[in-house]
Amino acid sequence: MRKLFIIIFVVLGSAVFAGDRSKEARIDLVGFGNEKVAMAIDKCSAGVTVSKASWLKDEIDTRIVASANLSDSWREYTFSFIPKKSGMIDFNLMGNATKKANWIFYDNITIDGAVLVNGDFEDLAKDGKPVNWSIVNDACVVNDSGAQSGKAFIKASHNNRLSQNFKVEEGKLVVVKFWAKFGGPVESK
Repeated sequence: MRKLFIIIFVVLGSAVFAGDRSKEARIDLVGFGNEKVAMAIDKCSAGVTVSKASWLKDEIDTRIVASANLSDSWREYTFSFIPKKSGMIDFNLMGNATKKANWIFYDNITIDGAVLVNGDFEDLAKDGKPVNWSIVNDACVVNDSGAQSGKAFIKASHNNRLSQNFKVEEGKLVVVKFWAKFGGPVESK
């Protein structure tokens, strides 16, 4: 009986402490190309968790995942990393992979130590897509008064993401600052 109580306590406790990951922003940084840029995690602000992509095994250092617990209000988050060699990084804005897909709103993204273009999403092409960003599925720009800065922000989820590539230099600290908030459920099609 005591063993059963302990097992139930551990299972329920882990579910409570795990929290609702569907309300987390997620940014994946991937070292790609022939270089396969490895990265060392540096620091992160309160509410941000940065980890290596353990599922990659031999290439675990070539992808880092930053997650941030969100609220319904805009909040600034920060994390940093150090490239172990020079090359290209694929910067992906998304949400976590969970049963309940939610929109994550991003705005006013800046990077010190590398060049990210149009991090405020104000520069739009004629088709309404943000210049210098690649869009997967239904990620899109929202143009209204709800932006953290300016008039535009983007909404993304795990399967509806945006990405941009930028160059990094070996040993040069890269600091990522972004504003995000919870955007609500992804509508079913």
